[in-house]
Amino acid sequence: MFARTCPVTIWEIKSFRDIEDVRTKDAIKRDVQGRLRKLKQPYILGVDEYPEHLADVPRTIRALERELRRHFHRNGELPRMFCVEGLHVEATAVAPNESGFFSGMLGHEHTFTNEYIKHPAKRIRDAADQLSPEIAGVVVIDSTEATWFDEEYVVDACFGEDTLAVQSGRTFTVR
Repeated sequence: MFARTCPVTIWEIKSFRDIEDVRTKDAIKRDVQGRLRKLKQPYILGVDEYPEHLADVPRTIRALERELRRHFHRNGELPRMFCVEGLHVEATAVAPNESGFFSGMLGHEHTFTNEYIKHPAKRIRDAADQLSPEIAGVVVIDSTEATWFDEEYVVDACFGEDTLAVQSGRTFTVR
């Protein structure tokens, strides 16, 4: 079905996935967490810092396991931070059983700033740059392939990011 509009209207669909760095770092975190849960070691562990990129997670975990065992057999002091290839894992205490314990949560964990506001804003600008002045345009943001994306990000991309302002002792949300 076609409809004539005045001015002529062009539809542009912009699809995207999660930001590559977010997907990569999230995959590293889930892989590390899963392997730490299966690790046979005597300590209660917590991850303090994940590297941005980790080429070989299994090799890194094996190296960490060797360091943990060496430290345990030397009766090393706790708490102790172990750093292997940018992965910072803290051993806080000896576990009550021999299998140890990983105190992290297995799952997605990314703290967002405004990277997802910039992502659709760039796509909208790209689509707008393609239009001539006498044509109207509609941009559809398709986020079906994005795990982390929320419709609020499109609103923020169009109208500005929400921030808090204080005036006369009252707090307001402003754009």
